[in-house]
Amino acid sequence: MSYTPQFSEDERTPQQRREGVKWAVGLSMSQGGSASPELAALYQRYIAGEIDLAFIRAELTRLYPKQPTADPRYKDGQPDRYYPVLVEAAPQQYEQIDMDQPWIG
Repeated sequence: MSYTPQFSEDERTPQQRREGVKWAVGLSMSQGGSASPELAALYQRYIAGEIDLAFIRAELTRLYPKQPTADPRYKDGQPDRYYPVLVEAAPQQYEQIDMDQPWIG
């Protein structure tokens, strides 16, 4: 199977693609996640220029299909929608500190 990847101006060179992958993996790790072995292999092919991000998304959708849910907001056949988490309490307010006063403690 022959595939012709399409790259944007920001991902034309292997170095640019590597930087994008480093950013994505770093973001995932900062949230407690990690790249699966399948995704890591796809990233290697992407950096090498064999595939593009559209191919990665299609392959991940095939590998990890959407699971059924009992949540009535998510209906089959509709595009994915993301709902914000409602804030149940106002954020904590902090008192102003006079930086000209000596610190105690």
